[in-house]
Amino acid sequence: MYWKVKFKAVSSWENDGSWHYVHSTVDTNNNEVTAMDILLFSIFAILREDPTTPQLVKIDSPENRIYGTPTITIRAMVVDRSVDTVIAEINSTENITLAPKGNDYYSAQYTFSEGLNTVRIYANDTDGNMNSNEIVTFTIVTTHHR
Repeated sequence: MYWKVKFKAVSSWENDGSWHYVHSTVDTNNNEVTAMDILLFSIFAILREDPTTPQLVKIDSPENRIYGTPTITIRAMVVDRSVDTVIAEINSTENITLAPKGNDYYSAQYTFSEGLNTVRIYANDTDGNMNSNEIVTFTIVTTHHR
């Protein structure tokens, strides 16, 4: 003899999270036992993973030009629903973390070397997606030659 379980009907869904249903068990001799059960469970919102790469809209600062001072604010706009970190890579040798400044902007001050400099922005979200497409090159000239 074996048992099989079948659900005959769902009678109602309640606001308190309970689900009322009829449960029947039938054996091979067609003996049936029916019971009215209440199953309580919680509903959780399932957040799906963010499949999109953070969208780096632009690097506001520095710009591709000549600066007469070495200390510059690095400022970038990153758009994503779950930004985790925004990092500026300086001349492919040093990384600094940019702090959130509101309205999708991230920034930090940095003192650059004399001459040609490059900044690449890396933006990571909490789902592990990364964008590193934005690069700017600029020049620092603090000494004047005659």
